[in-house]
Formats: sequence, structure tokens, C-alpha cells
Amino acid sequence: MLTLCQNYRYWLIYLIPSLRYLDYTKIRDVERTKATELFGTAEEPSELATSIKGTKSKGFVVPSFANGGADTPTRERIWTEGEKAKMRAAIKSASSLAEMARLEKDFMEGRIPAYVLEGGDAMET
Repeated sequence: MLTLCQNYRYWLIYLIPSLRYLDYTKIRDVERTKATELFGTAEEPSELATSIKGTKSKGFVVPSFANGGADTPTRERIWTEGEKAKMRAAIKSASSLAEMARLEKDFMEGRIPAYVLEGGDAMET
């Protein structure tokens, strides 16, 4: 989660200079100054800003709670392009808000319903 990262607030202030509020708190000039000290400017980024921008993310990572119990370390799941496409299609074809909520919950828990993987309809299962 981004909010747990060190200096996340300053990073967002650096990235979005027009930002006025973040986390329901007004951004102060002191914070803008600190963001500039840490990350430089858009024209001249600091080493820290350059290293952060150069870091590639893993992709769409979802913690998989279905892999173990509460005392099992959290495992992450990286969705393949095919799985992401099937998830998007399932959400677009959802016939109700409840179905969309159920799909979202399954996806956030690292599960894809069998009918989505097979390309069928929820009513066929």
C-alpha cells in the first residue's frame, strides 16, 4: 500500500504540484519545500526521485488470502494478461451490483471463479 511507503506524501506532492489536499489534509508550503528538498524539481530530479522513477513495479499484484491461514505469511499473486482480460470481461458483463461486488471480492482475495476462467456464464455453473 502506497500510504505505508516512506515519504509517500512528499512523493505525491512532488509528482502533482497542483495538489491542494491529500488524505483530507491541506498541503502546506513547508511540505512543498520538503518535497523539493527530497526529490528536486521536474526539470532537475534528485537521485532519490530518479531511483524511484526507475523502479519497475511487479504489475497488478493481489495478496492471496486463499493460500493459507491467518498465521501463514501473506503471498502475492501476479495476474497474467489473459486472467486480467477475463476479469475485465466478467465485470463488464455483470448483470447486477451484487455480482460486481462478489467478483471484486474474489479478485481482491486472489481468486478467479471457475466460470470466468472457462469463459462461461455464472448461471451455467
